[in-house]
Amino acid sequence: MTLFARVFGLVALGTLAFSGLSHIAHFQHLRRAIEAHGVLARRRKGPQSLIAAGLVATEVALPAVGFLAISGLGSESERTRAVTFLLVAGVYLVLATYALALFSLRSGAPCGCASSSEPVNEWTVMRAALLAALSLACVPLASLVTLRGPESQVSVAVLAALALGTVLWVLPAVLGTEVVAEDHSSDGSSAYVELVLPQGAAR
Repeated sequence: MTLFARVFGLVALGTLAFSGLSHIAHFQHLRRAIEAHGVLARRRKGPQSLIAAGLVATEVALPAVGFLAISGLGSESERTRAVTFLLVAGVYLVLATYALALFSLRSGAPCGCASSSEPVNEWTVMRAALLAALSLACVPLASLVTLRGPESQVSVAVLAALALGTVLWVLPAVLGTEVVAEDHSSDGSSAYVELVLPQGAAR
């Protein structure tokens, strides 16, 4: 149970932190994605930048508190860990709800995930929902989510979390890619062309 708790906690915190750092590196890409979502008037750049900045701050601050708590460098209170994971779950739930709204109402809207330009699809929603579930699972298991303990066990948890986190991160891009055309080159050979399309566009 300790291994699962560690892996779930590391994936929840690590994915949110990676998203935040990626958004810092590609901040204008994030702002343009929010603009394309059409939630605010496109000509008003101020609110879009504020929303993007608020999202980035949340994505960086919460994992920072969480990592300090589970590493023993910050507050070692079980309550601090539980509250942090509850807040992280709330962030993922908001993102899942927002992604679902975009997927349902604005087909083809860009995800805004890091520097990727793929559109929001059902896997974007499912990824956020799954991360929310992992975060919620860590709330009652907060006492087990720690990086303190035998080095071998912690190392296994870190490696497993890296693998699972990577799979979850690329899931929407990989499963949202469809083979939609066959290109016949001049030498007579054929090659399939893969395009990332909005859900239902190839039908």
